Amino acid sequence: MPRKQDTDRLKRHLQLLTRSGSASEPEVQNALREVLAAHGEVLLQHQTGDGPCDLFLPARRVVIEVKERGAAGPDLPGSQQGETQFGQVRRYVLALREREIRNSRALDDSGIPWIGALTDGVRWWAWEWAAAGDDAECVPHEPLHGQQFEGAPDALADACRRLAKRSAGKPWVPANPADLFRPLRDRLEDIWRTATGESAGTQVRLWHDLVRGSGIEVADERRDSLFLDHCLLVTLARYVSRSLDGAPYEPPGDGFIAWLADAPGGGQWSNDLFAIVERYDWGAREADVLRNVYMDIVPKADRKLYGEYYTPDWLAHLIVEETLDDDWLRDAILAAHSAGAPPPGIGVLDPTCGSGTFLFHAARRIIAAIPRFLPSADAAAQARIAGHLVHGIDIHPVAVEMARATLRRALPAPAEPSVHQGDALLMSDTAAPGLTGHIFNPDESEFSAPDGGHRFHVPHAFTDLPDFAARLNELVQAACDGVPLPASATLGMDADDTAWVRDAHDALTRIIEQHGDGVWAWYIRNQLMPRAIARRKVNRIVANPPWLRWNEIQTSPRKENVEALAEGWQIMPKTHGARSSFDLGGLCVVATRLNFLSDPAADPSAYVLNAAALRSDNWKLFRERGHLHGTLNLTERHADGKVLRRRPFGGADACVVGLRTDEPLRLVLRDPPVQIQPEDHQVDVALVERVPEIADLP
Repeated sequence: MPRKQDTDRLKRHLQLLTRSGSASEPEVQNALREVLAAHGEVLLQHQTGDGPCDLFLPARRVVIEVKERGAAGPDLPGSQQGETQFGQVRRYVLALREREIRNSRALDDSGIPWIGALTDGVRWWAWEWAAAGDDAECVPHEPLHGQQFEGAPDALADACRRLAKRSAGKPWVPANPADLFRPLRDRLEDIWRTATGESAGTQVRLWHDLVRGSGIEVADERRDSLFLDHCLLVTLARYVSRSLDGAPYEPPGDGFIAWLADAPGGGQWSNDLFAIVERYDWGAREADVLRNVYMDIVPKADRKLYGEYYTPDWLAHLIVEETLDDDWLRDAILAAHSAGAPPPGIGVLDPTCGSGTFLFHAARRIIAAIPRFLPSADAAAQARIAGHLVHGIDIHPVAVEMARATLRRALPAPAEPSVHQGDALLMSDTAAPGLTGHIFNPDESEFSAPDGGHRFHVPHAFTDLPDFAARLNELVQAACDGVPLPASATLGMDADDTAWVRDAHDALTRIIEQHGDGVWAWYIRNQLMPRAIARRKVNRIVANPPWLRWNEIQTSPRKENVEALAEGWQIMPKTHGARSSFDLGGLCVVATRLNFLSDPAADPSAYVLNAAALRSDNWKLFRERGHLHGTLNLTERHADGKVLRRRPFGGADACVVGLRTDEPLRLVLRDPPVQIQPEDHQVDVALVERVPEIADLP
């Protein structure tokens, strides 16, 4: 039953919409949104790809343009010069239809048309466009076209209900789907208590050591709980990708979630999870929804340990648009198309990709640009090109799995995401002596059994092969089966590299006999690929490195390595106080530019950092070494009083460095001020402007 106050509020909105007196555009827009939202989700100022429409009803193919009372009419001027209001509605509908065809994997075949409506609340005009194809012709939508609802609130309420109750394909996944999966997380506790066997023990030990490899200790009392949080998130990410691929259910595969396939009740649990995923269209929403699941499932205290401050979609979109300029898009798209593989020296990387927000927006920008340069490229070709150009690395094993699914959400067809677990700082060893996992040494590509016994090496030449993933699977499968290594796994390699791979196969066979499988192909592939990307290089970086201080790194070897690297690049503060608060983000900027960019001195890159980088003592050497160029200040308050109405990170001031600008800039809102919500996937360029930075007043 609706609450009385909700019913009364809707009545007031309907009365405003249907009375003849004056009403401003925002008043009409807000009232209409509230009436429609009583029946489902309504997006305000939704970016169509060709400008923001006032109201959009997801999965219902309804676009509504609102004007102030008495200023609406199909033949009156629209928002662009020489355009009518009908032309404005038409532009939005066609842009959204094209995006749906390009991005959505849940298109229905019912032929439900698109509806574009124009209204001032009282008077309505509406037209229908075909659901598919490139036909720009339309016909009047008779139930609404030419209607007047003056003094008829019930009739308008009924018309709005019919619009809002339309259904076109699967519903969009909620902006924050966490509540869908909480009951499954509760069930996972009981299933884990029944898990037995050496394989489950191996997987949890390797998970723990991968997490420790980032420099963070997991307290004993939190270990099982965090492991199960991560198992839920990884399984969810895998199934989102399967759903987008149109693939059927299969039990959990490799990695540290493989124990679920053998645990009593694990198969039913994973089947139930897949069934929930399958209810929704995961490709339509223009935002990183998996980030929201992660932030709700993993407690804030655990996220803070990793310095995880996630980038809002509107900021990632702004940075990607700045960094992946039109010239780069043309050259990169044509190079990837011609090479049929990741082109050497060309691509965009997020070396600390988290849940994949930057990867999502980079891929969407590339895919939107492909038709300009390759008009005949179909969805599969577009996905393949974006897959060759967009790369992600993260030291956190769960972030990587989620980023792979987030990148897959951005692609219009199946493609193997280039997202890998590893250390973008490429330090030789981030684990303490005696740990059972994460023994990878980038100089030698060394791996070890969980008990530290059998060791093996994988040569870089093996990693650089275009079909490396397939050959690695052959190697691991042969080791699992206890059979000799197939000749095809080393075909074309020289004698020395072949010997390395055969030795790896022999050692891995013994390791799997003793400790079980389920993790090795996943583990080896992820550990090797960051160095492979470093050898191949890219020419763009977009990133939000961890906001983590040096004294917050909890494992001594990693803390010592970070200190040595920072001192080597002469950015480590000299004084004890400034040294202890040295920010890992500064090291990430310097190291990842040097490690991955074709031309570190010239290739554009953009990093979101704590705003302390602009002024604090612990960033002083970073600034003096010339690393603070191309800055965009995102702090909440400025000396002239103009502000961003929301801080980008919910309480932490931020800045961007590395943009292609010669002078420090800051982002301010134009007048009249509006509120930017953290969930907004894109900020309309008409709402913000970049102005020269000025010193903060005391």
